[in-house]
Amino acid sequence: MFSHASRFLIEQLQRERKEQYQAIFAQLLSKAQETNDDKLLSNYYLQVLAIVEMNTQHQNKQKNPNIARTEKK
Repeated sequence: MFSHASRFLIEQLQRERKEQYQAIFAQLLSKAQETNDDKLLSNYYLQVLAIVEMNTQHQNKQKNPNIARTEKK
């Protein structure tokens, strides 16, 4: 069930927000290469999880800029 919903979400993102999806997919590709996880590119559920995780991290950095500074060190 989750895989069907995930596939739907990814396909909607591809159709409705092509440029945003391309940027997100580039981040997913980078993450897959860093973690040596090729399943991330072929599994819609894992893609949705990674997108949510990246979005959460981005929002946390915006709320607390000090987090971003300490992570760069």
